[in-house]
Amino acid sequence: MLFKTEYLSETEYSSMFADANELMKLMITSIKTVKYGKA
Repeated sequence: MLFKTEYLSETEYSSMFADANELMKLMITSIKTVKYGKA
């Protein structure tokens, strides 16, 4: 979802974005660990 909805506050929006960013980092780390067998 690229558009910001009316009922979503600035804080909630940036919090959601931060959560997604953390999740992506976690996934990339997991993929690297699986590929190379080390963290």
